[in-house]
Amino acid sequence: MYIRFCRVSISILLFSLNYISSDVIGQKKVICLRVEFQESESSGTTGNGHFLMNPDTTCGNYIIDPPPHDKSYFQSQLIAVDNYFRNVSYQNFGIDLEQSQIFPETNDQVYTLPNSMDYYNPYGVIDTLKEERLITLFKDAIFVANSVDLSPFEDFDFVIVFH
Repeated sequence: MYIRFCRVSISILLFSLNYISSDVIGQKKVICLRVEFQESESSGTTGNGHFLMNPDTTCGNYIIDPPPHDKSYFQSQLIAVDNYFRNVSYQNFGIDLEQSQIFPETNDQVYTLPNSMDYYNPYGVIDTLKEERLITLFKDAIFVANSVDLSPFEDFDFVIVFH
């Protein structure tokens, strides 16, 4: 009985994975929103909620992603993610870099969300509150971007929020 159950379960799982992944192929257009948070010095987060735009000497010579973290920086990150997806999907999935856009359009502007970083990811609370706040982060990002730039979300397959 157990072996039969496992075989049926594996078949259903494989069928489900095939169905789920069937929609996520091809080149997808993404809209990327660069957001930062209200400034905060909370001990539950690193940084102050803003993008690193100037050289930071807190780590000495050990800097993984050197500043400035402006639009050009995130364009290069998007290219790297596209290369990764194309590679692991055997060229079946990627980001349409020509049709995708990063907002705001100016190099050093960002959208500022109405709350601090620790509000969106509170430290030491139950998981359901963390999930609610993550949803709030995405809602706030979309609302702020749309109120500033009337972003054309319907023209894209996915929304990415960068911070």
